[in-house]
Amino acid sequence: MLNSKNQNTDSYKNFHFKFQRVKRIIYSFYAVGEAVNICCLFFINQNFITMKTIIFTIAVLFFSIEISYSQNIQWTNYLSTTNLFKPGNTTMDNSGNVYVTGTGGTSGISVPRFWKLNSSGVAVYTLSFLGPFYTTPNHKGTTVNSSLNDNLGNLYLAGATDSANFNSKGYISKWGPNGDSLWKRYAGINDTLGYVEWHSIKFDNQGNLIAGGLNYGLGATPGNWFFIIAKYNTNGDVIFIRRYRPVQYDEIVPTDINIMSDNSGNIFLASTIKTTMSNYNFALARFSSSGNPLGVSYYDNGGSDFLTSSVIDNSGNIYLFGTSANMSGMQDGVACVKFNNSGVQQWVFRTGTLFTRASRMTTGVNNDVYITAKISTDAPFFDYGVLIKINATTGAEVFRKTMDAPSISDKMSAVAVSMAGTVYCTGVFGDGSANNTIQTRAYTINGDSLWSVNSNSNIDQSLNPVIVVTGAGNSILVSGSNAVSTNNIQALVIKFSTLTSVGGVSEIAEGFNLSQNYPNPFNPETEIKFSINQSGFVKMAVYNLLGKEIATLVKDNLKSGEYSVKFNGQGLNSGIYYYVLESNGNRETKKMMLVK
Repeated sequence: MLNSKNQNTDSYKNFHFKFQRVKRIIYSFYAVGEAVNICCLFFINQNFITMKTIIFTIAVLFFSIEISYSQNIQWTNYLSTTNLFKPGNTTMDNSGNVYVTGTGGTSGISVPRFWKLNSSGVAVYTLSFLGPFYTTPNHKGTTVNSSLNDNLGNLYLAGATDSANFNSKGYISKWGPNGDSLWKRYAGINDTLGYVEWHSIKFDNQGNLIAGGLNYGLGATPGNWFFIIAKYNTNGDVIFIRRYRPVQYDEIVPTDINIMSDNSGNIFLASTIKTTMSNYNFALARFSSSGNPLGVSYYDNGGSDFLTSSVIDNSGNIYLFGTSANMSGMQDGVACVKFNNSGVQQWVFRTGTLFTRASRMTTGVNNDVYITAKISTDAPFFDYGVLIKINATTGAEVFRKTMDAPSISDKMSAVAVSMAGTVYCTGVFGDGSANNTIQTRAYTINGDSLWSVNSNSNIDQSLNPVIVVTGAGNSILVSGSNAVSTNNIQALVIKFSTLTSVGGVSEIAEGFNLSQNYPNPFNPETEIKFSINQSGFVKMAVYNLLGKEIATLVKDNLKSGEYSVKFNGQGLNSGIYYYVLESNGNRETKKMMLVK
């Protein structure tokens, strides 16, 4: 018996040594690492101690499990119109509904157009409306300059409606979940304000609507503009309307005007201001939460600086980004400028002279800044796009990625960052005509490439796509324009899913299940696996101890199967958090701990 026991012990040691060698090899396949641990227990209990059996079983296991870090296109929708259409904004609510707004029309008369799609890409409504001056001779119609949605399914539009000869009345309108008109509010022309154009709307820290734009008095010339801001509640009741004209001022440029608000309710309005006969500057006007002007900050490179994008981070810092020329006006570059919420400049990031056009920017999980731009080469008409990450504290470049396809003209148009820190960007490459392709890319927070997908040729390159990322980045929208013909330009919406799905031999899950996150405790990232046995709408969210939702990890229609999602706690305090999975009337909650 003793010898038999020793022989069994030696066999076990020999098996354990061999198995550890195989296990180390298989662990290089991250996707099946946990499955290998399960196999280890199975082999020992059943005394399957031969090397051939181990290798064969693991090989079967490896090839029977499908790991898909998918960036699959869930759906594509072309929003057609018989009139010229240029989409202006695309947003998504917490239920996965998509809102696309823009301006159409013919014969020089503009008409607002807007769509709502459900999470499967099916149209809920397709609407347009005529402004109050539609029957007035020589009117120019109504435009949509800005839009946003709430999580109740309501859509808000802002813009201007022209009475005649570009004499504009600003409007803000609210539309219900089914497209019913709830209210419209107008400012200008027939009141003491004169002419008003709303260019941007947002929600403030109290959930009120804030609007920003331009105003000039009756009888004044269009160049004699004031800044104008307003605050409304969601019932359309006006809280205040304020005008402000900067001292250092010649003209306000009516493009890329953006209103923002910090966590204290202070209001910021970014724009381009002409300060002399030939000098344009970035400008940041500041207002209190009650609308009182607090001053204007400028960025002046000595030449012409034209703003294209502006954002505010979670700490109340404001970033202005645009094309910037030196005093000669002949050498372009791009500049990104950081101001604190008192309007004091913190740093300036500038690029070389080959940068000819700034596109868009955003901030990420560490408030780091991401900008996109277009670069010209020495070869005529050969351009390429670029994505740059900038350190929020120092203003130094962290990494640079280029879109340099074997084509005549490429440009990076938009960028967005998920709560997990994944960076998504999109752009257009092609021959410079209408025969172009949208390319969407994903990078890690450190700039490592994750994937790249081309979609939808015949894109008009002059019409920039936009990108929208929700929650942890499981749903991505890319929206732009598709030129069918000269007078027929479609709005194009592409929805990607980046959920990590793990399907076995059968992709039918055994039940509704939420696994414990791993690792736990974690810092800063952890993985959560779950399974659903019925296709349907799925939501997973993270809550703090007070029950406040701090992150939405999944909010989408999913097929039956097993899934995995990552949660990044960067920017959160150490402590206990809860994550909740809901689908088809089922609900499960688990606890996790962030330790820094």
